[in-house]
Amino acid sequence: MINIDECQKEICESGGCSNILYVDERKPSIVNTKTKSFVGLGTKIKAECQCKARDFSRPLQCTPDFCFNGGTCVEDNWGDVK
Repeated sequence: MINIDECQKEICESGGCSNILYVDERKPSIVNTKTKSFVGLGTKIKAECQCKARDFSRPLQCTPDFCFNGGTCVEDNWGDVK
């Protein structure tokens, strides 16, 4: 796996930069051969000029689509999502 850091070439006036992973919502790509099958998702990484540790604009909430592959999230007594 290769580490991709889009923030290396981004100049942010605020000083903070975060790499955001976007996963394509369409169906996965499938390649079949005689002996093997490969499945892949479309993804993209974009640099955003913000420090995610200080970005509280979108609070995390346990919703039915929060976790992948049938996982469930839990909110503790302080409202933190795990």
